[in-house]
Parts: sequence; C-alpha cells; structure tokens
Amino acid sequence: MEKEKVYILWTGGWDSTFMLIHQIRQKKTVQPIYIVDKNRKSHKIEMEAMNEILDELKKEKYYGGNVLPIKFVKLENIKDDEEIEKTWKKVNADTGLGIQHDWIAKYAKEENIDICLGHEKGSSPNDHLTRTITNYTSLIQLVDGTYIIDKE
Repeated sequence: MEKEKVYILWTGGWDSTFMLIHQIRQKKTVQPIYIVDKNRKSHKIEMEAMNEILDELKKEKYYGGNVLPIKFVKLENIKDDEEIEKTWKKVNADTGLGIQHDWIAKYAKEENIDICLGHEKGSSPNDHLTRTITNYTSLIQLVDGTYIIDKE
C-alpha cells in the first residue's frame, strides 16, 4: 500500500519541522521543498539544521512515514504569475504577509500541488498570517488536528 504523499515547505526551522514530523507520524510520505533564495542570509544555517534533523529522524525510522530527498527550487526558476502577484500585493498591503507566500503560491500553482506550511499561531491577532486568514479566508480542521485553508 502506497503512503499518502504530502508536500511541505521546509526550512529546518521550528514551524516547518513540526509540520514535517507531524506528517511522518501520520505515516505519510513527505516531499520537503526548500526554496533557494540566494539573498537569504540564513541559508547555510537552514541547510545544516535540515541535515541534522534528517539524520536524527533516520534513527527513529521516520516514525512510520517516509521522507523523500529535499527538492531544492531556485527562486529565479519560479514562473511569474500576474494574478498571484497582484493578489499578494493587495494582501501584503493590508496584513504584511511576507514575500515568501507569493513564491510558494506561484510554485504550488506551477506544479499543481498543495503545499503544507508549518506556522505556530502567534499569541496576537496581529500576526501577519493570522490577519491574512482572518481577513481573506477561513480554515477547515482535519481529523489529525491540522488545518487547511478553505480554497473557496
């Protein structure tokens, strides 16, 4: 029986690593995606963290799931999409949503995939992602305790 495959934006940070581990504990096959931004100052630290985490997860046999090799996507190779860019600019002006969400949306559309993001809801309703979800969409809770954005 083939395990369900999920795509996760992974940086080796707390939020994305939590999502990766959560999905493998659900016995899913995880395809980590890392968007390579040559201007990102934390790139080297993130690469080291991801390698260390993968080494530790292998010792635990991935908790029943599988982790595929990290797919590295160069930022400059992500296709432009005027509709997404226009929408991101509007949302960003209102909520301060980071530019990485523009890139993620473009890449997901280009590849025709859904991408999981790990995000710890801040204690403040003024958190940029919390404001974006509150003002522009809603969440649907899944049985595993995670949420998905209502695409409608």
